[in-house]
Amino acid sequence: HHALVMGEWKTDGDFARHNAQLLADAQTLAAKARRRDIAAEPARRFAFFNRDIPPDLHNGPAFERWRVDAEADSPQLLFLSWDDVVNADVADVPSDAFPDEILSDGIRLPLEYRFDSADPADGATAIIPLAALNQISDDRLAWGIPGWLTNTVEALIRSLPKALRVKFVPAPAVAAATAADIPFASGAFASTVAWHLGKQSGIVVPPEAFAVPDLPRHLRLNLRIVADDGKVVAEGRDLATIRLQLGVAARKTFEKLPPGPWRRDGLTRWDFDDLPDAVEVHRAGQTLAGYPALVDAGKTVSLRLLDSPSAAAIAHHAGVRRLFMLQVGRELESVVRSVRDFQAMALHYATLGRPEHLKATIAAAAAERAFFGEGDLPLPRTRSAFIDRAESAWRHLNPLADRVIATVRPALATYQRVLSLLDRATAPQWQSAVADLRRQLARLMPRDFASQTPWPWLGHLPRYLSAMETRLRKLVDLGLNRDLRQMQTLRPLQDRFDDRAAAWAAIGRTDPALETHRWMLEELRVSLFAQELKTSIPISPQRLDDHWATTHPPTG
Repeated sequence: HHALVMGEWKTDGDFARHNAQLLADAQTLAAKARRRDIAAEPARRFAFFNRDIPPDLHNGPAFERWRVDAEADSPQLLFLSWDDVVNADVADVPSDAFPDEILSDGIRLPLEYRFDSADPADGATAIIPLAALNQISDDRLAWGIPGWLTNTVEALIRSLPKALRVKFVPAPAVAAATAADIPFASGAFASTVAWHLGKQSGIVVPPEAFAVPDLPRHLRLNLRIVADDGKVVAEGRDLATIRLQLGVAARKTFEKLPPGPWRRDGLTRWDFDDLPDAVEVHRAGQTLAGYPALVDAGKTVSLRLLDSPSAAAIAHHAGVRRLFMLQVGRELESVVRSVRDFQAMALHYATLGRPEHLKATIAAAAAERAFFGEGDLPLPRTRSAFIDRAESAWRHLNPLADRVIATVRPALATYQRVLSLLDRATAPQWQSAVADLRRQLARLMPRDFASQTPWPWLGHLPRYLSAMETRLRKLVDLGLNRDLRQMQTLRPLQDRFDDRAAAWAAIGRTDPALETHRWMLEELRVSLFAQELKTSIPISPQRLDDHWATTHPPTG
């Protein structure tokens, strides 16, 4: 019983490997069906071994001598059969309902099944290579396992608020009908279920009404992230949380490719082939998509493969700009050298960086405006497109640089006044407002503020800073209560943006709609705290809510 039925005797016999795999397959089948009656009792295996093994064998060495002789005549004498490890009634566990792998965003992810409510990996676990983490979305993962769809829909129904939940009774029958009506893995899971429930009942079911995190653990896919060497680096059921932890590491892992046509350094001219939108990359037994991009390396440009179109677009934008700056280096030096009142500007900038940093951000902003226009010109991916754009940008460089400087100068002067007011606002009752203003100032005025602020919004930067100055003066002039009321309106809108922006930043990607939302928040701050300065667009909390619906989390 202990040696062979329980597998405690270590042997190099082929039968042991065969039997262990057969038992593992039986356990997987039981885990898929979540039934304890599928695996046969150990007594059946005992009877199998007891039938052929002589009763006078009492130790391992004697058994091994007997086995070698017996297998010479019958090599599979000790091979268990499927009927020895499972009960007969397994016909209702269809293999297509419980696949051994799923296809997510073109990447095949192996699945492991476990049936143990005390185990953190209870249910199904998708094995995700670290290098592929940023290429996986929740679109497929949220659907889970086809064989558990009815149970998942029922759990979603039971998670609804009572006012909605009572519309779908009995829940098991409604769930079965809904699951039968849904094409599996078609669209966003919660939205699809909500739509089909609404179609059946004639009422609107908001997808956000489902308490997805509260579903039984085994109904949400467990995600196991593994490095190239097979080491588990993270595990959990929330893709967004895992990405916050590992998004940067995943990107760096993906980029660790051997030298080749997509990995070059020290570039100063476009002397390489045109860049395709995507190429195939083979990593850890998977075929992934790689996205070629130029990367700003400071004094030169590098060519890299990145792990997402969004990350590649961000990097390529900066890389192309740097390549243009290298081509017009003398002209840019002349621009920044002739800036009027530069010493005063540098003094205002001193808390952000040294004078050469200020010159660098002005030069990059001028190059940005000249090369990309109002921000709506496509990124060049061919040598001819780059040369054509560079020649046009060079002709407009000087007047556009003057426009950049005309914005940077008042922005820096107002920045210093805001800093001074913040340093003097020391009353305890002002500290919540002061803390919010300092966070806002850090967002608006990083060291490279001139080149990091999108051109359509750069011209509004002095007004945003003036609005901060106005808010501080009102706060000091007995305006605390009004400031607190306005913050109650602003805080939830700012917090939800900050959380989503952090999730995107963790994987080095962005959502264009979320970028627009950021500047809409700045306009709302003007309308709340400095109405007299006017806003550049119609703005209100309701307009922000409407626009928020167009943004997406990283897993969407």
